[in-house]
Amino acid sequence: MIVNFLKVFLLLSISTATFASIKISTYNIRNFNYNRSGDEGTNLPELKRIISSTQSDIVGIQEIKNELEFRKFLKKHLPKYALSLSKCGGGGGQKLGFIFKRDRFKVVKTIEDRRLTEILSKNPEGCGSLRPAMIVTFQDRILDEQVTGIAVHLKAGSGNRNYYKRWLQYEKLSKIINEQKRKRRKHIFVLGDFNTTGYLDKDKDYRNFTEMLDRTGLIESTEKVSCSNYWSGKATTHLPSKLDHILVSSSFMNLQQHRTKVFGHCQKRRCEEASPRDLGTSYEQVSDHCPVRATFR
Repeated sequence: MIVNFLKVFLLLSISTATFASIKISTYNIRNFNYNRSGDEGTNLPELKRIISSTQSDIVGIQEIKNELEFRKFLKKHLPKYALSLSKCGGGGGQKLGFIFKRDRFKVVKTIEDRRLTEILSKNPEGCGSLRPAMIVTFQDRILDEQVTGIAVHLKAGSGNRNYYKRWLQYEKLSKIINEQKRKRRKHIFVLGDFNTTGYLDKDKDYRNFTEMLDRTGLIESTEKVSCSNYWSGKATTHLPSKLDHILVSSSFMNLQQHRTKVFGHCQKRRCEEASPRDLGTSYEQVSDHCPVRATFR
């Protein structure tokens, strides 16, 4: 009798520990299924394998060029996930947002904040040349808490000109985050492709990024991740970089950060220089970026 009681208690403890956690990822799916001349589009079976491998509850996604095909992809290959996507995607039509497990979360409110789209304009109208901030407040059915996610895809490129434009976006993003905090949003996460090309060099671009963290009080949960993408820095080998981040408010969901992990070719090559062939299918047929995940328990 006592043995059976202990077994039941142990099973309940494991179940509670499993549910009292949240896994959040970010993934730039390079120009999803945008068919150009000679381009076969995104390798959908490989994309399914990559997203499934993260076992994420919420995934922030960027560069959805073909919304209709992405909705079809989710319905066929990842039916457990629902989608909340921006209407605007900048000049390149690269929409962003979230996929999330429909049995765990429901959307409470969405805001497509376009202050990031025309950073040199005081009154941006329309979609603008850059991507907006996609703000979604979710109700977590398991933890019985509301959590607000902000997906971003900032100005690309290196050099002082692009650094300056990203700095302006950091200024506006700081205001957006602090507005959410003033609305008593306790549990906030911000994720996406920040295009921090100077992050690994710890240069001015990196300092601008960390100053934004100081202004908002957010914590970079992915600080120890070595890389999140590769780029063609050399003729024969491609180089790792770190552009993608997950930021969270303190005491996020009343949980402790457990671990972070990178997937795809970044995991395969351990963030070392590699040829496109060695980086493999996920790099050549899906995206130059890799999913990055943070787990909280």
